Amino acid sequence: MKNTTQAETSAQTKTPATQSILKYVAWCKEQGKRPQDAQSLQEYGIKDQKGSFELMPKFSNVKSFYNKANIIQNGATLTLRSYNTNILNFNIITKQITWLCNKEWAYTLTTNRHINEFLKQNNQPALTKKEILKFAGVA
Repeated sequence: MKNTTQAETSAQTKTPATQSILKYVAWCKEQGKRPQDAQSLQEYGIKDQKGSFELMPKFSNVKSFYNKANIIQNGATLTLRSYNTNILNFNIITKQITWLCNKEWAYTLTTNRHINEFLKQNNQPALTKKEILKFAGVA
């Protein structure tokens, strides 16, 4: 039986997009390059890594979000989409969050669950509804 390191075990529990980015960051360290350099992204092939997948609950007490929460990957950027509304972009390398929707009606209780599940899966702190509305520019 193969022994796995803690980093390998952690990488196995990440989303497909996060796994590819973790490999990319490790490659940058080996090459002595800065991960956020666009040239490094192109050399590694991140630009070709696109796709979407369903957000699966790992920290919530629900079985599924029933395809109401999706993640769209475009290079190092993950977009959280909840109920067909793009909610936020998250850059896996820089950890920068960009809020995309400034409509209060979009931040329902369920969407807030999607946001916090997404943030926790990407090693970010969970937010209260008040914090979400403030950061999104609604409140």
